[in-house]
Amino acid sequence: MDLHNERLKQVIGRTLRQIAAFQLAQYINSEWPQVIELSDYKAGQVLANEMILITVSSSSLKMLFKLHFNPLQAKSHFATRIAQSQSTTQSEHHHNDVEKNAPLCHRDIDFMKELSNRICGCFSRKIAEINIELGLSIPLCTKGYYEIYSEYHNPGSTFIRFNDCWKLKDMFGELYCSYTFEVTDDAIIQPLFTLTNDLPSNHGQIEFL
Repeated sequence: MDLHNERLKQVIGRTLRQIAAFQLAQYINSEWPQVIELSDYKAGQVLANEMILITVSSSSLKMLFKLHFNPLQAKSHFATRIAQSQSTTQSEHHHNDVEKNAPLCHRDIDFMKELSNRICGCFSRKIAEINIELGLSIPLCTKGYYEIYSEYHNPGSTFIRFNDCWKLKDMFGELYCSYTFEVTDDAIIQPLFTLTNDLPSNHGQIEFL
């Protein structure tokens, strides 16, 4: 990767790390999580059992953002408890075993989808501050082992492409964030370099229902 691409990767990566850490802390009402770099990350690497995917795009850039997590995190640390309908006469130990081994329910998955949506929505509003409008896809949940990666190049246009990944760690355990970023119009490169660490003024709070 040349210096021009590396500089853009640093700007986008710094912005996304700031947003992801903030949104997670706000979403689960916790302290600011640790942001841990993964120097040995390779694009397409399986990072966890479950994965949320969102595409953020315009005519000149595209980002595929992924939030990688394990079921126990969604059940025990984020969403409401599973198997609450179990009899109250059961032992606490047995109740915890039932909860741990129960499959993810729709509410658990929706909780993680909403976290991903908040991260990408905040990033889109940040990009809008430099007059680049982005659209967001609907979050998709799939198994982590469906991770795929392809290497390609469009010789007929300006083309910048890079991948990045980091880990968020706190009382909930570990979440992995990764993304692939593509730019096909050199007119937006200089505006992207002007991104700051400040969160967008209208980052807001979204209630999870």
